Amino acid sequence: MAKRWSVAGLLLAAGLMSGHALAVALDLDKPFKPQAAQVRADLADGEKYSEISQDERAKVGAALDRIEAAFQAQPDIRALQPEQLAAVRNDQELVTRILTKAREDSRLICRRERATGSQMSTKQCMTAAQRRRQTTVSQDEISRRQR
Repeated sequence: MAKRWSVAGLLLAAGLMSGHALAVALDLDKPFKPQAAQVRADLADGEKYSEISQDERAKVGAALDRIEAAFQAQPDIRALQPEQLAAVRNDQELVTRILTKAREDSRLICRRERATGSQMSTKQCMTAAQRRRQTTVSQDEISRRQR
């Protein structure tokens, strides 16, 4: 009995900590199939989650398949066994974490820059992940040249 309550407490704590992220990716209190279809469409589209790797994309697809299989066996989430519920919640958290990170990395950041000696500014747009990679490459290049 205590084990069941501790599992429920952990699930509740995880749900409270990731409340904002749950609204972004998957909400198991709402019908699952339309949400899964939307996530799969967004992944196939390549715009919303442009910076997601193929490995992460495969993990999301597998987690969605496992959740769908659990709901086919038992459509009501409240009727799932505690082990099944924990597995579904873990998959939900995995999907939410991966998609939230991918969406943050796919955010487009634009800056106006002027070339040296010019008064005309140009708009330079990159995703957050591209900017981070460019910064890392530049820092590596500087440290390599200083040696």
